[in-house]
Amino acid sequence: MRKLAAILCLATLTSSLVAQAAVSPRAELWKQDIIFAAKNLPRLHKDLFRNVTRKEWKTAALDLAKSVDTKTSVADFASKLMRLVALIHDSHTALRWSDVGLPRVPLFFVEYLDGIAPALNAADDFHGKDPFLGACLN
Repeated sequence: MRKLAAILCLATLTSSLVAQAAVSPRAELWKQDIIFAAKNLPRLHKDLFRNVTRKEWKTAALDLAKSVDTKTSVADFASKLMRLVALIHDSHTALRWSDVGLPRVPLFFVEYLDGIAPALNAADDFHGKDPFLGACLN
């Protein structure tokens, strides 16, 4: 009976470790991506630290790396990495949904004095009908 219990415990532990090992490489690769971006963007960008300090950049990158685990989804990771890149506050440096292979909705937002409202691109196929007319996000 003790042998059977020990075998069941070992089998459960082994299957748990195998399941974690199957997912962990993705999280580890993402952490490597974060480290790569954190080290190389300052080297490649002409003036990365004009709007963000080195300390803020490093802290944000480390926080992002710590937040990535086996439960992090692709979309969650991508949005966090985009947030890191957005710290630069430079219109020439960006990471978009399409850059990471995620689909995007052809919806754009415009900020007015009284709030933020969706705006359609002229190329969108709504035949002159704006389904968001009058909508406001505030």
